[in-house]
Amino acid sequence: MKHGSTKTDKVHLLLAVSLLAAATALLSNCAMVQVPEIIYPPNAPRVLSHYGSFRGPGGGIRGSPHRGIDIEAKTGEPVLAAADGTVWSAGWTNGAEYRISIAHGRDADSNYVMTIYFHNSQNLVEKGQKVKRGQEIALPGSTGRTGFTHFGVMRGSTREYPKDWSDIDPHEYWVDGPDRITCFDPTRSYPSSPIRFTYPVECK
Repeated sequence: MKHGSTKTDKVHLLLAVSLLAAATALLSNCAMVQVPEIIYPPNAPRVLSHYGSFRGPGGGIRGSPHRGIDIEAKTGEPVLAAADGTVWSAGWTNGAEYRISIAHGRDADSNYVMTIYFHNSQNLVEKGQKVKRGQEIALPGSTGRTGFTHFGVMRGSTREYPKDWSDIDPHEYWVDGPDRITCFDPTRSYPSSPIRFTYPVECK
């Protein structure tokens, strides 16, 4: 019995060492992800989890790099369309809760561009509907993941989404330039090309 107990202890020790090594490697990968130096306008909600990050908005560790950004949002405050476009999809999916995808057409580089909005408590638009920049399209809230909204940007060479499409860092696409978050201003005129985005939440 003593010999068997010793072998079991060794197995447990080796398992613990392996798990510790894996956790250390994962944390190392987290540390290697470069968080961009974001320029925030006054009163702009903060980004809780950046593109490519392994850290979730609550501080937990993801199993894979983040494919968008998570922005702090209060229950009942609207999610806004980041640019003019057509609702490509709107509905419920496991993991993303209520979600919306908006097609923005073809960009100056000939690629098609789409934005996605996850973890909504309620969608305010329907598939096929035309939307304008700054329009209220959804509400984050209690049936979604309260406290943030997920915003993503997809780009592809064909209309046949998701074939030949890939996610890209939303921080590359702000109207005022890369890493310069641009709050929506209803008094401002925005160019239609190239396709650039304003913040999908209110700044106030």
